[in-house]
Amino acid sequence: MDTTSKCSLTISYENDPLSGSNISNTTTDYYESHFHNQPTRKVTTNSQGENLSEIFKYALDFRIPACDNIADGWQTYTTAYNSAYNTYLAGQSCVSSGNINCKWMVYQQWRYDKSVASKNYVS
Repeated sequence: MDTTSKCSLTISYENDPLSGSNISNTTTDYYESHFHNQPTRKVTTNSQGENLSEIFKYALDFRIPACDNIADGWQTYTTAYNSAYNTYLAGQSCVSSGNINCKWMVYQQWRYDKSVASKNYVS
């Protein structure tokens, strides 16, 4: 997510029937979390200058920092895939002999290595 803080401003006007005056409320919502898109703070100011602040907490705010360092497996997958692809490219220089098409065998090995990399990533 983006690291900058965002806010939204809402101004509402109401007519007070008892006093006959207009009452305005200015509400500012702040989106300060790096882990979700819900408002984290709401500040409401009325026309008399009174402030009401609300602070919101969500489940994603209570993160354990050590868990952010756990690998998701993507780096392992890309390393295995790139290794298989480089082996495939190196095998393209082989020379077929007799009935054996070595490029076909290199291609089949590449397909197998890709499937192993995908299987290890998923499991």
